[in-house]
Amino acid sequence: MAKSMCGVLVLMVKLAVKEMMQISVIGNNNSGFSLIELLVVLVIMGVSFAMVTLSIHVADPSTLEGDAKRLVATINQAHDLEDLSGSPIWMTINCEQWRFFDTSSGTQQPMNKEEVAGGEFKSQLKSITINETEMGCTQEGSLKLVINDDPSPTKLILTTDKQSLIIASDSLDRFSIQ
Repeated sequence: MAKSMCGVLVLMVKLAVKEMMQISVIGNNNSGFSLIELLVVLVIMGVSFAMVTLSIHVADPSTLEGDAKRLVATINQAHDLEDLSGSPIWMTINCEQWRFFDTSSGTQQPMNKEEVAGGEFKSQLKSITINETEMGCTQEGSLKLVINDDPSPTKLILTTDKQSLIIASDSLDRFSIQ
């Protein structure tokens, strides 16, 4: 019994000495970071990331760029519809709005919003140009663009007092902002 008591005492002394020994700079034998420290760092990183992403400028839909993005999306949607139906779709555009017309029945029928929606410009346009044909916004009427499988490039320029944006088609007749 005395031997086992002595063994336990020696073991306790070894553990006590081991606990008192400095293994790291901070004075204990724990290495690495605690869970709390890691969570604090993750929270700081998350808050920083949220602040950076929220400060990124989102395009105002009332700007010329917002108008151009909406116009490109609807023209490409009309082109997809033309691919499905096989008949050309006409788009009329003036300084206030753009509209699409179905020609499958042989006459121009305005398309409803379920097929492809037209739109209104939020910015104040000064002029619109389609393939070298310019229309100033003081003029009455509208320009016409035929959306079909014609591979010839189409260039549409929207101009305000401050800037101009070019919308052009590629060889597949897909439109994008240049």
